[in-house]
Amino acid sequence: MASTTKRGFLRREGLYIDPIIAGLRGTILHPLVSLTVLFLVHGRGSLSAAHERLIQFTAVSSTLLWLNDWLNAKSRNNWVQDDTWGWKKEVVVVTGGSSGIGAGVVQRLAALGTGVVVLDIAPLTYKIAPFLLTRESLPFMIQQNHGHIFNVASVSAYIPPPGLADYAASKSGLIAFHEEMFKLLSFTKTPLFKGETNQSHFLTPLLHVDTVVDAIVETLDSGLSQTIFLPGIFAYCAGSRGAPDWFQNINRNGTKSLKVDFRGRQKIDPRTGKLV
Repeated sequence: MASTTKRGFLRREGLYIDPIIAGLRGTILHPLVSLTVLFLVHGRGSLSAAHERLIQFTAVSSTLLWLNDWLNAKSRNNWVQDDTWGWKKEVVVVTGGSSGIGAGVVQRLAALGTGVVVLDIAPLTYKIAPFLLTRESLPFMIQQNHGHIFNVASVSAYIPPPGLADYAASKSGLIAFHEEMFKLLSFTKTPLFKGETNQSHFLTPLLHVDTVVDAIVETLDSGLSQTIFLPGIFAYCAGSRGAPDWFQNINRNGTKSLKVDFRGRQKIDPRTGKLV
């Protein structure tokens, strides 16, 4: 399968930590490179003991990182891979395909010749729509032994910011639903947000929609199940749920500086409390 996107070192968001880490993982932290360097210098006496220990540490660390990535990829996919994906023969159903990330995915898939069905039903937002859509489409996927379900969550599911209780709760529920379906089967700037994050751009930039679209389409193209964190540093936020309470509180307090206007898709009548 051909690659769908080409990325340079500098991304749409400018310079931040993800492309730097990717560059390191592809060079000095790649096992092939680090082990080759270790083989060339080990026992030659050309380097100081400290430098040789550093090279040994780099070789071991890069090998363990690669092994961890390999085990993660294989276990997520139950040690199998679907190589039958073809852009022109697939039908992709996208909810929320009229704007934001969904619209970007629709446009990218349509350009690749994929059949796209856009379902935008406003009242069935958050967890309800994924539940119903999965129930309707999953039996056919199982029958064909072929398919991909892609849910878009948020780091808010792990560290809920003040003022985003409903959004954080819905995304947390979506992750739980996705993880349960995975075990059961065994096989971003959008219209919702505007404003500033007041966080370090280098560590947590406000991502361009197309950056997220790239990751989604590339995952579909790979035929593999993946858990994607963007920016990549957010992968550590998932692990923070097992951290001591004081550490979790520090993380949550750090979100108070967010100046982001969240616009939910559902509208509630202030007099009756019912959905409009």
